[in-house]
Amino acid sequence: MSVFRLKFACYFSLHFMLLSQVVLFDLKTAAPLSLKTSFDNFTENKDLIFCPTDTVFGILCTDKNKIYEAKNRNYNIPLQILGHRNYFFKLFNGYQNEARDLLIENFWPGGLSIVCDSSIGRECFREPNHKFLLSLLEDVYEPVFASSLNISGQNELWDKNEILGFAESLDKPVLVFHEPKEKNLASTVIDLKKEDGFFLLKFLRVGDISKEKILQVLSQKFLVHQKDDHLFELQF
Repeated sequence: MSVFRLKFACYFSLHFMLLSQVVLFDLKTAAPLSLKTSFDNFTENKDLIFCPTDTVFGILCTDKNKIYEAKNRNYNIPLQILGHRNYFFKLFNGYQNEARDLLIENFWPGGLSIVCDSSIGRECFREPNHKFLLSLLEDVYEPVFASSLNISGQNELWDKNEILGFAESLDKPVLVFHEPKEKNLASTVIDLKKEDGFFLLKFLRVGDISKEKILQVLSQKFLVHQKDDHLFELQF
């Protein structure tokens, strides 16, 4: 069988294309069960996964070091953890934070990432508003770390060929889920710290959700005092 016929047969029967160590799935044609099975296998093996989200294309892995290495990212810059709020609330148990809970109620699933205390330490959490990605994460009860799909300091990748080129350049197993996607803003990232009798809110990045919307929601329950352009004090 020719190389062309072999590749065509693989794509026709399994709905994916194997490119060296890169496994590519087209979300429009692939069978849902094969998508979930592949995701679970790559997650279990702690391999990299490229996947669309509600904001940008993301690079996901249960081993955070592999993301830092792939992106050439400064290890002092934290990653997000993507997941369902049901899993996150287990991690938040014992770490009461009324401001966090109010923002989750109003902005999750969606483009708001919240840095806060949890049983696994101080991490950045987000529940994405993306049906396919949430279906993959539904029964995952371990941290799935994530970051935007790009080399640190460079533009996010959107083009399919550029995404595949980046995946192949890593020379390691990479699972790529692809669908056509319009360019969007990255998530807004905030840091919430509980102090003695008040909360400190710091905007680390303003993206998909505006600062004004967040402050408007918080003002329903807290007195909001501005300390500087990025820092706010929340009092009951």
